[in-house]
Amino acid sequence: MAVLANLFLPQWRGLHSPAGVQPRGAITAPAPSPGSRVLRRRLVACNGVASREAPAARETGRKPRGWRRPKDFPVAQQSRELSLLLDLDADAAEEEVVATLRPWLNNPGLNPNHWQENPRIVTMVLSGLAKQRRADLARQVLTVSRKAKVALNQFHYNAAISAYEKGRQWELALGLFNEMQEFAITPDTVSYNAAIGACEKGFEWERALSLLAEMPERQLLPSAFTLTSAILACEKGGLWEMAVDLLSGMPKRRLAPNAIHYSAAMSACEKSWEWEIALSLLGMMPKVGPREFRPDAACYNSAISACQQGGLADLALDLLDEMPEQMLTPDQYSYSAAMSACGKSGDWELAMQLFMEMPERKILPNDVCYNAAISTCACVGQRDLALGLFREMPQAKLNPDVISYSGAIRAWSQTGAWQEAWNLLEQMSQRGIAPNEITYNAILSVCSQGGWWQQAKQLLADMPARQVLPSEISYNLAIAACKRVGNWNEALALLSSMSEMDLFPDDASYNAAIRTCAQDGKWELAVDLLGQMAEAEVFPDEVSYSGVISACSRGGETKKALEIFEGMPEQGILPDELCFQAAMNARAVEGDWQGALDLLARMPEQSLRPTRQSYNAALSACLRGQAGQEVTDKIFRDALEQDVYPSLLQEDFLLDLHQLTAGSAVVAVRWWLAKVIAPLVEAGALPEAPLEIVTGWGKSHKDWNPEAVHKEEPIKDAVDELLKELDVPTLQLLNPGSYTLDVQRLQADRLQGLF
Repeated sequence: MAVLANLFLPQWRGLHSPAGVQPRGAITAPAPSPGSRVLRRRLVACNGVASREAPAARETGRKPRGWRRPKDFPVAQQSRELSLLLDLDADAAEEEVVATLRPWLNNPGLNPNHWQENPRIVTMVLSGLAKQRRADLARQVLTVSRKAKVALNQFHYNAAISAYEKGRQWELALGLFNEMQEFAITPDTVSYNAAIGACEKGFEWERALSLLAEMPERQLLPSAFTLTSAILACEKGGLWEMAVDLLSGMPKRRLAPNAIHYSAAMSACEKSWEWEIALSLLGMMPKVGPREFRPDAACYNSAISACQQGGLADLALDLLDEMPEQMLTPDQYSYSAAMSACGKSGDWELAMQLFMEMPERKILPNDVCYNAAISTCACVGQRDLALGLFREMPQAKLNPDVISYSGAIRAWSQTGAWQEAWNLLEQMSQRGIAPNEITYNAILSVCSQGGWWQQAKQLLADMPARQVLPSEISYNLAIAACKRVGNWNEALALLSSMSEMDLFPDDASYNAAIRTCAQDGKWELAVDLLGQMAEAEVFPDEVSYSGVISACSRGGETKKALEIFEGMPEQGILPDELCFQAAMNARAVEGDWQGALDLLARMPEQSLRPTRQSYNAALSACLRGQAGQEVTDKIFRDALEQDVYPSLLQEDFLLDLHQLTAGSAVVAVRWWLAKVIAPLVEAGALPEAPLEIVTGWGKSHKDWNPEAVHKEEPIKDAVDELLKELDVPTLQLLNPGSYTLDVQRLQADRLQGLF
């Protein structure tokens, strides 16, 4: 922690400190928005129940007032047989159990502690074995007792089932539950409690709820313990509505929901992304009264996690501050959830401030806290900070897990560092840490940014071998890698192979494939993919149509492109900026600059603000259609007034053309020479810094070549041709991505008329 503080603490100075935040009043949770009024009434029914609970319904585990231990209740007698049983091995045979219990199974008339005479001792022994989680031994004792003619009843079976419940052996627990009925022993509420609890702990939520449904048929009323297990089962099954239903139905059963019931229901809502309902449940709990009915740490942790889903960082901090007021100590999970909430809101500085605050409150960050901090920093592009936290974990005596590695890999992916991300994946393998889908998707994201489609395919093939199934997102990232380099063959192959993995392409899958085809002018394939989307009941969106329009333009089918554009409203989709840009490019290919300007004028009519790409397309159309300098100058002047080229003019009068295409770059150079450089030359006020035009290598931003429909002309070539045509003097430099004017040979009168 000290290393991290020395590296990064200075940048947090002066930030808002959560430790000093004043309480922001009572928590006002967002109003729930369930789909039906019935559910809303159920939520209201929960409000205030704890304060009105009936004393008879309380199940606190305390003995009733005036309770006395029966005189014949054995205490000391059970310790001998129980201690002997506990000395046996876990896999002790039935013969060993019989030999151990022989003194209590023989001579029933002479031995007062004989189990036939006092079966309550058997209950004590079974309960003791259950507490020690010796379920198999309890099963052996139950079998031996039956063979010894001990009169077994519900208490004996309940204790044995409870042993399996504590051992999370739901199948064996249900086996005993069914066996007792075979021997004509009727299960009672405690039997169902133990069986439902075993199923809940074994993640068999369907069986647990099925047992709950059986109870009314046997004239049994669920207790508070029954509903605790049932609501926890709903949590594991993602059945948030049923969890809320069980919680709200407790008053009708004369049962008072306690903190465990509420926390389980809140957790079910939170895991189902029903964060509004989770926060509403917390607001319904009483803040005064018996401790067991007030929110506990688990309730607050679930509520803070719900804030993370809703991006409610301020409310998460309010809840964190309120915990001490309720005599609750925030733990690592409270802080990690709050950090994640801050990260979801994009406030990584506040998330890191919470992380640094933990040791001051004598709370040592665990792996969950580190993972939350790493993920938060990675999501907002704070690569160095995320990697610093990752490297600090061993110093804090914590072992990075799959979440830690996934966050670090994602941090590297922000900068396209393929090799570093791959090295971390190999390191995971060396340390025996199995990567998950998130890990692979983080590396696939690096591939998609760099266009490394071969590596993306290798990762997709590697995932099943490591017991990780690729998802639609995995394939979409791999297709995006193909799109980056225009490899439409591989993109279509990946799209068609998704069905082999029982995956269904979504709109992102089709859109990436369509745009890949568009880059090479494969308009027939793009149009076919658009038709496939309708057949697969995947609704095309603006990205789909803009890709198809671009494909038709690049493939020379300009009329088809414009036909698709004009037909979009009939399909219930209004064109967006990308669609207008693609349509203007189609007009540019035809040399129809009037049509391009008409499209540019239509954009505000549809509440669309022309973008940089829109003006680039319009200027290219004008130049190709030889609209004349007066027209192009007016369009470029409008673009400057709309501030669509914010980084065009840098310090020291440097002209940066990286945001332009070849067509708009030509107009920008003429404007720069006439309106920026000419006045400086005329006034003799040229700066000492060189006057540069930065074009780059011409690989990033390209434009249409009017003589080759689907080939592109780099910016550098267009600017080079213009400077030679205007006879603008330049210096010979080693940097091929820029031009430097020869200021000694510049003439103001020759530059002034260029714009």
